[in-house]
Amino acid sequence: MIGKTIWCLLLAGLAYVSFAVQMDRQSMVQPAFADAVPAGFHSASAIGIAQEALQSGTPEVALGHAQRLVSDRPMPADHLMLLGQAQLAAGQAEQGVASIETAARRGWRVVPAQLAVADAAIAQGNYAAAANRLAAAMAVRHESPAIPALLQQMHASAEGRAAMSAALAGEGYWQRSYAAYALISMSPLVVWDTMMAAEAQGAVLRCIDLELVQRSFRSLPQSAPDLPERCEG
Repeated sequence: MIGKTIWCLLLAGLAYVSFAVQMDRQSMVQPAFADAVPAGFHSASAIGIAQEALQSGTPEVALGHAQRLVSDRPMPADHLMLLGQAQLAAGQAEQGVASIETAARRGWRVVPAQLAVADAAIAQGNYAAAANRLAAAMAVRHESPAIPALLQQMHASAEGRAAMSAALAGEGYWQRSYAAYALISMSPLVVWDTMMAAEAQGAVLRCIDLELVQRSFRSLPQSAPDLPERCEG
């Protein structure tokens, strides 16, 4: 009888743990489930709780959950990004910037971190670093409106345009996204000149991207320039 009771209690305990874990995981898809996760089982749900706390103006709550999240799982870059946002909101500017910079180095797919570091780099005049971070954001093809806005800031100075053309001439596949992003916020003339500067540095540009810029010249009084002799596809 005692053995049966212990067995039932064990099954009940396992069922409770299973329920808590499932609720925690479900909160990643449906953040409303985060409040239903039992204490001590917040992992994935901590992200939703911290984000909601940031939006509701309670950074101390967000900071506590973000700190526990990073303590439990320190490697994911999005956890560090969340911690950085919470630290900034809580007035811990130096720690927040350091956390976001670490997140950007650790996870190039964490677009908010890349854009935050790019923004800071532009403000400091470090255009090469800004170009690298923007390249990481464009590689993911994220739809953030901050990408064309930051590209416009980059191209506002000769140094920024030079850094962008140098990055376009480098290795990678993100260059295929450049024209589409840049044309959202800039004149096709500026975009074309930047791409031609990259070609002069050895970049082999895609014909389809150049043709996209060419078509955008219809809104300008001058005619579109001819395609370069060498372009891909």
